[in-house]
Amino acid sequence: MSLPNMSQAFKGLTQTFTIQIKTSTSVIDGRVQDVYQTFSSKGVIQPSKPIISDSSNIGIKQIERLTIHTFTLIPTKIGDIIMYKDKRYRINDYSNYSAYGFYRYEIDEEVI
Repeated sequence: MSLPNMSQAFKGLTQTFTIQIKTSTSVIDGRVQDVYQTFSSKGVIQPSKPIISDSSNIGIKQIERLTIHTFTLIPTKIGDIIMYKDKRYRINDYSNYSAYGFYRYEIDEEVI
């Protein structure tokens, strides 16, 4: 019995999105700078339930969490840093649903 291709459920909602994946950190002119690689794909990016963080150095802050459903594997792993719409996020979860036609990522806004 073959598995249903659930990617069809996303077809009408997909859009092209671009993220920057942090590949390394370099020292340029005496300053530490992150180096990013651009990655584009088609998929759906949607907000999830935000996280409430209570940190002594930033106080209480609502952290944005997004879910990405894409048809293409993003070359990252859990813990990697990405940039999306000028915000820095950390990948906190990844699910390989390629048998159903898609991949799922959860990313949390990185509080600096």
